[in-house]
Amino acid sequence: PEAGTFAFAGREYRGAIRLVAEDDVVEVVNVVGIEDYLRGVVPSEMAASWPMEALKAQAVAARSYTLSSLNPSAPYDLCATEDCQVYRGMEAEHPRTDAAIAATAGVVVTYGGATARTYYHADSGGAVASSAEVWGTWSPYLLARADAQANTPHRAWSVRLDGRAVGASLAAAGIDVGEVTSLRVLGLSESGRVSELEVTGTRGARVLRGSQLTVLARSWGLKSMRFRVQGGLTVTGDGWGHGVGMSQYGARALANSGYDFSQILAFY
Repeated sequence: PEAGTFAFAGREYRGAIRLVAEDDVVEVVNVVGIEDYLRGVVPSEMAASWPMEALKAQAVAARSYTLSSLNPSAPYDLCATEDCQVYRGMEAEHPRTDAAIAATAGVVVTYGGATARTYYHADSGGAVASSAEVWGTWSPYLLARADAQANTPHRAWSVRLDGRAVGASLAAAGIDVGEVTSLRVLGLSESGRVSELEVTGTRGARVLRGSQLTVLARSWGLKSMRFRVQGGLTVTGDGWGHGVGMSQYGARALANSGYDFSQILAFY
């Protein structure tokens, strides 16, 4: 449709639908204006019941992230999952997040005259990470710093890893150490995230670093890289997500302390 809505896979969406044949699959792309798109993003990324100033900060961060992701030569600009931004169409829309989007319509974060790449995550675990330590790309506005004190369910989590499953994930990545028997932290980044991890198994040991370590750790069920090994395969940690940019629980805490949305974004 040129106007109105459409339904796909049980969900209703604003805008138009574009179907693209790619080899043996059909790619389904929602072509939609940015403000209508945000109505399906903001409540998918932050609870609509949270303070209005936090919702406004989320709206501006999501808008800025979207605009910095536009790529006219690509088949689409953003995926609809947490790998980009969670987008659930009209089923996610809520009056409070609609109000936050409308109140900040057109507002973005800029740096050096261009729209900033405003990453965000659920919970920093107490310390925001720099883009350099997480992805190896330095940004003047994505730096490590102590986060605001926040009440969050993502602190002091604990995981007991399965040595066979960890060993299988390593083997799939071309690292054969057999069944994993222990982990040892060898290095921390500037924000206290694990940057080097020794993995010992029945057939030897390897040291993991960088993005490979992060991808594998996430596949093991670790919620963040701010973790400690308690012995063997027991891991405890704090936070949820990559830790770069705005901490959503931190934004809620700042809003509850009287910060407005612009002050929240400036903090991060």
